[in-house]
Amino acid sequence: MTIERDLLDLDPEDAVELKFQLGRARHGPEWVGKRPILEAHEEVLDALAYVREEIRAAGLPELVLMELYMTLLNALRGVRVLVATVEDLEGRDGSQDRVEVDWGKGPYRTDESQRGDEGV
Repeated sequence: MTIERDLLDLDPEDAVELKFQLGRARHGPEWVGKRPILEAHEEVLDALAYVREEIRAAGLPELVLMELYMTLLNALRGVRVLVATVEDLEGRDGSQDRVEVDWGKGPYRTDESQRGDEGV
């Protein structure tokens, strides 16, 4: 059995922990890379791209794929709220690692989300 198959067969929380431990074994005990929430932003974008490709390929239930896509869009919105928070905090402490991003008015954003009124 492969690691990928093992991860699919595990409870989600156990799969996350195993994936994390495998990363620690490969990359060492210290975090490498950008701040974790920035990495999460890239990973959610990747997940959205993968699901979109499955939608285009057809063959899987479109309703389930669309629900997954919308769930990932909501996750992206939440991650972006946290990225903005990081930007605010880093801007206050003088860090040079600010992320300059214009999130725009995406096609799936509601009027409430444009004003920042919706929940995450």
